[in-house]
Amino acid sequence: MDSEKNSLLKYSKYQYIIIGAGGHAKVILETLRLENKKIYGFFDDNNVKLQGLKYLGTIKELNKWTDKEKEKYKFIIAIGDCAVRKKIVEQLNLSSEQYGVAIHPSAILAESISIGPGTVIFANAVLNPDAVIEKHVIINTGCIVEHDCIIKSYVHLSPGVALAGGVRVGIGTQIGIGSQCIQTKKIGSWCMIGAGSTIVKDIPSHTLVYGTPAKIMKEGINIEF
Repeated sequence: MDSEKNSLLKYSKYQYIIIGAGGHAKVILETLRLENKKIYGFFDDNNVKLQGLKYLGTIKELNKWTDKEKEKYKFIIAIGDCAVRKKIVEQLNLSSEQYGVAIHPSAILAESISIGPGTVIFANAVLNPDAVIEKHVIINTGCIVEHDCIIKSYVHLSPGVALAGGVRVGIGTQIGIGSQCIQTKKIGSWCMIGAGSTIVKDIPSHTLVYGTPAKIMKEGINIEF
């Protein structure tokens, strides 16, 4: 992460705004605090509490802010559901530069990885050389992303997922807790991979897969909306 493109310094001077207030938002908030980042408040469609953080209104109210107001902050979508996260990004129509990242201090990141805007990486995750993580990805607690993996936008790797070298994961796919994939396999877009699965062959897009070894249980699923 030594290139100008991947420098996290550009995110450090801004106050952060979290969008969402569920359990996933709590983990993002804690990660930002451990990074010593300033947090301004949060938006959510329900007027709820989020660990003493300032409630700023509904997501629609954010769209009423002027571009000049939005430029003061970095935003993170704190929604675990991949399709909902994508939908909110499209509703907000913010530029990529307006999204920040959250990386837990205990995560181990190789120098040569690439991290897209809006991505979050939680405690004890390991990302090895030349891994590419695109935008609005969730790398959850204790995940291992080995060398040369490519993780496309809106993916959610649940806690404890392990991907061997050269694995590719398509847009919007969620891989369940404790699952693993052997090297160089391709997992399609908008797939659901059940908890504890072992992936030993390529997985086509829009499929529900689970088991050890993982098997296709349903094809043609449409979790994107």
